[in-house]
Amino acid sequence: MPFLKPYFLIALAVVLVPLIIHLLTRDQIKKVAFSTIRFFVGTSKNILRKKKIREAFLLASRMLACALIALAFARPMFSKDKPAQGGRFNAEKARAIVVDASASMAGTDKSIRKQSEDALSDLSEGSDAAVLIGFSGKPSVVGPSKDFAGIRDAISRLAPGNGGTDIAEALRTANSMLSGVEASDKSIILISDLQRSGWQSFKGGWKLAPGIKMSIIKVAPALRSDRIAITEGDYPHNIVLDKIPRVVAAKVANFSDNPRSAVEVSLSVNGKVVETEKINIPARQAVAVRFRTAFANTGDNLGIIRLTQEDAKQLGSAYYFNTRVNPTITITLISQPGDNTAKFIAIALQPPGADSPFRIRMLNSQSLTPKDINESGIVILNNVDSAGAEICSALNVLLQRGGGIIYLPGDKVGAERFNNAFAAISPAKLSRIMTAPATDEQEQGLSLTKVNGEHPIFEIFQKPHHGDLSGPRFSKFWELTDSQLSKVSARFSNDRPAVLERQIGQGIAIMMTSSISGDWSNLVIDKGPMFVSIMHQIARYIAMKSERKSDYFVGDELKLSANEKISDPEGGKITDRPVIATQPGFYVVETGTEKFSCSVNVMPGEADPTEMKQEEITMAVVPVQGENLDAAGDEVLAKEAKERIDKMALWRYLILALAVLLAGELFLGNKTVRH
Repeated sequence: MPFLKPYFLIALAVVLVPLIIHLLTRDQIKKVAFSTIRFFVGTSKNILRKKKIREAFLLASRMLACALIALAFARPMFSKDKPAQGGRFNAEKARAIVVDASASMAGTDKSIRKQSEDALSDLSEGSDAAVLIGFSGKPSVVGPSKDFAGIRDAISRLAPGNGGTDIAEALRTANSMLSGVEASDKSIILISDLQRSGWQSFKGGWKLAPGIKMSIIKVAPALRSDRIAITEGDYPHNIVLDKIPRVVAAKVANFSDNPRSAVEVSLSVNGKVVETEKINIPARQAVAVRFRTAFANTGDNLGIIRLTQEDAKQLGSAYYFNTRVNPTITITLISQPGDNTAKFIAIALQPPGADSPFRIRMLNSQSLTPKDINESGIVILNNVDSAGAEICSALNVLLQRGGGIIYLPGDKVGAERFNNAFAAISPAKLSRIMTAPATDEQEQGLSLTKVNGEHPIFEIFQKPHHGDLSGPRFSKFWELTDSQLSKVSARFSNDRPAVLERQIGQGIAIMMTSSISGDWSNLVIDKGPMFVSIMHQIARYIAMKSERKSDYFVGDELKLSANEKISDPEGGKITDRPVIATQPGFYVVETGTEKFSCSVNVMPGEADPTEMKQEEITMAVVPVQGENLDAAGDEVLAKEAKERIDKMALWRYLILALAVLLAGELFLGNKTVRH
């Protein structure tokens, strides 16, 4: 059994202390014969025998207690002769072979296998340890082990995949694995094309552990340096069916020293080429190409941007995407009888004679039925403060299945009635109506001065000529309570919430705290176009929020539910879980009769053949003599160190045994009479 602090074993000598004390202080018995006690001789011998046995146990327990204390301070560990959990064992040499198997390494199969075999060749099986770390996206680890059969088998199957390059993460993994092996000689051999884009994740803050050496074997890049590639794509992920042409864009980079002219780039949607553009790309630069197309089919619209004059198998020659188109969304607009503000909302969302992605149904709050809610995608409660239990239940079901509710409380709303009906399914409770003070001689009211411009509702207003959100004035608004579960996306100039939302189930509940009535704000009367935009953005946001993720990179895990089936881009069924994307293209997810496609692309940086120098990596991760390693500590190493300490926890059991032993000794000692 190995010990972390073996010098404390010297303290085992203290086990003799109880024995010495016992020998020095034991009773000196003199025999005196009394005729009157001759009848008790047999009884006396039995008592003395029991007393001696108890004293022997006491002496043994005290000696054992001293031994346990010494052993606990020596910090015993589980045996290193066998690999323990976490791979801890002794070895003369320990080596991590780190192999780049990313997409940029295509065509280097033989080279990386040979270099890996060479890196293993000077190790002695049985006495030395090795670990193979291949990375095409996330690192894959084989070992550490003193038996090289498994490692050699993994080397024979080494082949570049379609994943990304992350040299820094692979080195961190190697560093962590070597920290789990006790060896006098530790080394890392990195085999890679040293693609510069593969070093982007390194942010500093860590170094290799003391004693770990690193060498780098550069593999000749398989990518041509005179090539072009699509390095980035931009497209609408989720839209509502409205027949409006959308922009699809791509960035095409020229990595050569010579300009490229008349480069043909095409856009195809659902297997049909819809547009082709020709662009000129200067040397060592990138040019954006834009297409405009209307996505007319509801559901999946599978698109591919291609470099039509390049080899289809060439890295970066195609970019895949899926634009999900939602059908026309039914919005049920509910108002109290006699409320004229409802018509402004209806006209904003569905202008007469114009194509709109929304279909508005205007209903009276008194004639509303659960069926009306069930047939809706979004419900707007305009100045409504109460509803029956069946209606509230239907609204909750609407949120749970991914729909949305928009609350527009006004002066016809009673706070207590509203809270009793909608508190569980609204972003907040209503407290009281507040009147804003005059801000100057001309204008009264508050403005929207604290708006989250990155929120989908308001991001459109960050573009030029789309309206100034600080323009509308709000003279009245609702004060709120119990809004802790909600997110505020816009505030008035007095810091009170103006627009807030709460996720409930799969859906969204949104509240605007100021009514659209003319005596509450000038949003409709003076800022009509802005009101139209805000209502459209809110409705679109709710409709899109429930849409699942449809775009991934190679190496990502595809998110699936338990009952969903999935096929790879070639049509093969995938049964393993979790599902990791291994190739670019479209993966098809099936749930019963419904189908959903996910687009998968190679990491953009993989097409960039720009290299980095070996010295850059070495200087970044290899500590120089005298460097403060604590300051440059690696959180991975810290975690590994903690795990190792936990694995050394045998001393904890010794302390527990000591506590039990001392409790027993105290009990037995109280039962034993010394004289």
